[in-house]
Amino acid sequence: MLALILLAFIGGWIYLKQHKKEVITFIEGEAKKGLNGGKLHIGDISIGFNHTFPRLAFTIDTLSLRDSLWFQHRHDLISATRVYATLSFFKLIVGKIDIDRVQLENPHIYLYTDSLGYSNTSLFKKNDPPKKDAPKNLDYPILEISNGSLVVDKKDANKFFGYDINKLECHIRGNPENQALKIDVDLDCKVQRMTFNPEKGPYLEGKTVVGEFQIQFNKDSKILQFEKIKLAVDKQPFIFTGKFYLAEVPTPFLLSWETDNLSFRKASSFLATNIRLKLDPYDISETITHLTGSLDNSEPQYLTPLIHLRLNVENKNIITPPLTLNNASFTATFNNEEVKGKGHEDSNTVMHFMPFRGSWDKVPLTCDSIVIRDLIHPKAKIHIVANFPLENANNIMDENTLAFTNGSGKIDLNYSGSLEKDYDSLRSITGTFKMDSAVLNYVPRNLLLTNGKGTIRFQNKDIYVEQLRLNSGTTDLLMDGKIKSVFYLINQKNNKLSVDWKIRSNKLNLNDFTSYLKQTKTKVVSKKKKSSLAQSLSQFTALLESASFNLDLGAKQLIYKKFYADNLVASLDMDDNAINLKKISLQHAGGTIAMQGLLRNLPASNPFSFKAELRNVNVSKIFYAFNNFGLKSPTDKNIGGTLSSDVTLQGGFTTKAQLIPEELKGFVKFNLHDGQLVNFEPVQKIQQTVFKSRNFSDIQFADLHDLLEINGNNIKINRMEIHSTVITMFVEGIYNTKTGPDLSIQVPLSNLKASKDSVLRNKGIFSKTGVSARLRAQKGEDGKVKISWDPFNKAGKEMKKAQTPKLK
Repeated sequence: MLALILLAFIGGWIYLKQHKKEVITFIEGEAKKGLNGGKLHIGDISIGFNHTFPRLAFTIDTLSLRDSLWFQHRHDLISATRVYATLSFFKLIVGKIDIDRVQLENPHIYLYTDSLGYSNTSLFKKNDPPKKDAPKNLDYPILEISNGSLVVDKKDANKFFGYDINKLECHIRGNPENQALKIDVDLDCKVQRMTFNPEKGPYLEGKTVVGEFQIQFNKDSKILQFEKIKLAVDKQPFIFTGKFYLAEVPTPFLLSWETDNLSFRKASSFLATNIRLKLDPYDISETITHLTGSLDNSEPQYLTPLIHLRLNVENKNIITPPLTLNNASFTATFNNEEVKGKGHEDSNTVMHFMPFRGSWDKVPLTCDSIVIRDLIHPKAKIHIVANFPLENANNIMDENTLAFTNGSGKIDLNYSGSLEKDYDSLRSITGTFKMDSAVLNYVPRNLLLTNGKGTIRFQNKDIYVEQLRLNSGTTDLLMDGKIKSVFYLINQKNNKLSVDWKIRSNKLNLNDFTSYLKQTKTKVVSKKKKSSLAQSLSQFTALLESASFNLDLGAKQLIYKKFYADNLVASLDMDDNAINLKKISLQHAGGTIAMQGLLRNLPASNPFSFKAELRNVNVSKIFYAFNNFGLKSPTDKNIGGTLSSDVTLQGGFTTKAQLIPEELKGFVKFNLHDGQLVNFEPVQKIQQTVFKSRNFSDIQFADLHDLLEINGNNIKINRMEIHSTVITMFVEGIYNTKTGPDLSIQVPLSNLKASKDSVLRNKGIFSKTGVSARLRAQKGEDGKVKISWDPFNKAGKEMKKAQTPKLK
């Protein structure tokens, strides 16, 4: 028997060797009968046992199969360097040809469809239906591919699928009564790319796919399907279910998958380039707990299939461009067709996160819903709820501007708008931020605010502050405010925030705010990298620091050092380096004061300018309140009466709120009614010089009015009439706040006769005085005021000469 087998093999081998061309021609001719045009080309053919014994191996070298239009598109349907067809030698002896395995080495399979819908697979003729007497069991050869490739190039649908096949082995089972074939597959391949839309890039680019699984193929319907097969994609275990309708052009399919413990970076690397680039700024620590997804290509009018993704994340850190979230848990879905009929486009993509819980820099957050739409210009709709200690907010605030040291905060916000830094279309926030028992430091001015309680309400693009109560020292504040177009201004350079602010206070103690007169602290540049949302908050606080505040101020009581006033009503503008006093009115010392002016905050000093109107103010009290205006005489203990005055003054304060006398310039036009001088030394000195018998310790006089000119330490007293119960005199000269007075005093000799008038009346500074005595009041070497005789009015002449401009 062995001899017969050997002789038969040798005979067949010799025959093939001598008739190789005829055999090749015969095979190519027979193959052509099953083709619609096209050509099968065989380079060489041989027969042997090779490594397949006891199966006989029929070997073909350089096989190619081309359709009739190959010269146009230049793609072989099949090309292989070597093909093995193994036959059962024992069946061959009894005259039965049974190919049980087909092996292809380095095959390249290229399924091409041109832009008009022509496919190179059309070269195959349709199979005739099986005959009634066909065998019950069909034996299909095992198909084996090694080191090959498969390309599906569909120019008509603008799609391309390419695969490098390291190993593919298929065992096919079926029978004539059932058109469904069961195929056992052992696969090891690498995806070149799967491109549904070239503009958006390929899926699974460069990913390996390995697994052993079973698929079903229906020969009639040409439907290929599989259910819950296990595959390792890029070494990540997946379970796939799919259905492909191969008879239809273009080919619809449904593909779904699921996996556990998947890296976010790996998951995003499976997706199309456009989606992957959009997801690059995002990351999830460790792994996604569970992921499911699907591709639905059943709508051929769209280039991209319908994509659904669903993932679960539990206690992971989430990195996003706006912020980084810690210990986050949520369920998320991705869908590239939010609105049916608008296509599977980036602009029609939607992502849902619900519910969400996590923390942002120690601030715990919960969101019942987060919706992100449109991958071209991403927009979000978020509902955030948070309760947290206010100190935890310092990590996300600008620590150089506001710093909380105590209190609790509660956030309930709805955000709707862009996630891009400079895209502000329809961006808005609605909701509230409430704080209680807050203690915060306004760092640039080192201003400590305590007992904070109130609500900040967000409405679209505007912010409202409602019933915000704060204390600073002994001052209580109740504030309401409004900030318009916040998001627009955050992204605009060289624009200042404008804030409408209303403040009410029972007690406003300006001594609690003297830190405003100091220079702002230099900001320390933080080395900590901040998220875009934290940067936006820092930009907002920076805008707030340099904002223009339009203040409506009202206080029942105002205190500044020894100055006390009631019923303050003020309208003023403030920014980071100036206070514009537009209109201020208050009640002080039995009268009223109205003023307007400007205070600036410069490095060397705090210059100011103002105009004031004083009406019916108790002069003694106002002298006391303002430390006698720097005068050593008279003081609040020496002077009495009701003062009305118009003041125009400019000067400066030190950073410790001390007046700088040398910088003062201005005018004081005053009228003192029912005036009184008590123990006023300069007048008492006159008593020692003249009228020694009269009592100068308590003097009442008629209305005293004059225009005082202030220039640094010098106060110029223009000629002023003093008509009193003791004496009538005319005074003019200079009062220097450092060196004392240098006054010329004219005493009409009519004073020698005691006045009998019960009503004191001024006669006017230019009235006839008659013969007068001339006196000069100056500060002596002992520091006390000295009164000396000045019969020739030397003091008056010197003053006039000093005031007369010199000719050049």
